[in-house]
Amino acid sequence: MSDFREQIELYALGKLSGEALDAFRARLETDPELAAEVSREMELVQAIRASDAVGAFRKQLAAQEAVWAQSAASPRKARMVALRPLLRAAAALLLLVVGALIFWPRSASKSPEQIFVAHFNLAETLENTPLRRDAADNDDKQAASPFFEQLRAATVDLQGGHPSAALDRIGQLKAMPEGAAYADQLAWLAGLAQLQNGDAESAIRELESIRQGFPAQKAWFLALARLKAGRLQEARTGFEAIAGSASPYAEEARAVLEEME
Repeated sequence: MSDFREQIELYALGKLSGEALDAFRARLETDPELAAEVSREMELVQAIRASDAVGAFRKQLAAQEAVWAQSAASPRKARMVALRPLLRAAAALLLLVVGALIFWPRSASKSPEQIFVAHFNLAETLENTPLRRDAADNDDKQAASPFFEQLRAATVDLQGGHPSAALDRIGQLKAMPEGAAYADQLAWLAGLAQLQNGDAESAIRELESIRQGFPAQKAWFLALARLKAGRLQEARTGFEAIAGSASPYAEEARAVLEEME
């Protein structure tokens, strides 16, 4: 994992962008070990940021000590000096509580992004969801058309971790005469590509536009997209509906709900 150390740190700090960010997210989807390392790094960054806050508080406390020392020479402030031991004890207790919150084991607590990364399995989804036509026409000649070949190419782009290329192809497919007959298929692939590209809001719009195809997948990835977009209540509602249904994602939805607690 040492060859990814710098990228892991940049990602955790939110400083990875462009093609490097695309490639890193694509690797996260297929590499559980890397995803786990990223999760640990993000927890460490959060702890360091919190500890910086404690350090700032200690400096403020030291400044207050100086004020107390000066006030000791002033009879008019004798009451404040008398309260000094009590204030010190309160400050020490506050530091203890903050420190406990920082370093208390939080293995069960995950951020929405960490939960998303752990459950966004694009490769398995594409493998288990064959291409389909929305139109009733089952003509084999249509399946062998340039349109259908381009549709396959867009899927290959997704599988290869190239969401921008897939979105370019999907845009072209939507403009072709056959595009209307494949509207659900194109919206489905576009939603996945937008998620892979890190654009959760665009993914939500694409997935919501699906009329009748991919019912189980639509519900699952809509909930994931809303989770990634920070729409936590909408995401929770979606996962709860899936968890209480006969969806193939029901068990995984229950696991997500536990992680969101």
